Amino acid sequence: MWYNPTLVGEPHTVSFVLDNKSNTNFAIPFAVPSSTKFMVLPPGSNVQPTVGGPPMNGMNTIIGINGRVYNPVSIDSSGNVKVMSQNANYTMAGSEKYVNSGLLLPKDKGQMYPGSSNTFTVTFQKAGTYNYLCIVHPWMVGKVIVK
Repeated sequence: MWYNPTLVGEPHTVSFVLDNKSNTNFAIPFAVPSSTKFMVLPPGSNVQPTVGGPPMNGMNTIIGINGRVYNPVSIDSSGNVKVMSQNANYTMAGSEKYVNSGLLLPKDKGQMYPGSSNTFTVTFQKAGTYNYLCIVHPWMVGKVIVK
């Protein structure tokens, strides 16, 4: 189980990129051809626009970041994308292309990024070494060794 113990509201992720073609970034350009449609740039990249959010100061909120970083998500070996609920408890088969916790914030800082998680739990089904990183801070890395 991972959680963010910091005293400030700085988000982190736990991101397993098991296929380098599925790597992604926190900030990704989007084209906006109409007021209701976002297009990823470049087309076909591991990106999902995140649109919506709770109204703030009486106005609608648009979050223009990569939803595959913001939300807990997995991409299986066939390329099928599964968005998970916040504070996800995920069972990793070991054949996935990408598994991400979504933004992790301390419990008392979650209001800074509505819909963010406080914890992310992974159960590993297969022995191996699983490298992970924080997509927000890609120099923050770790690994899990399953025997």
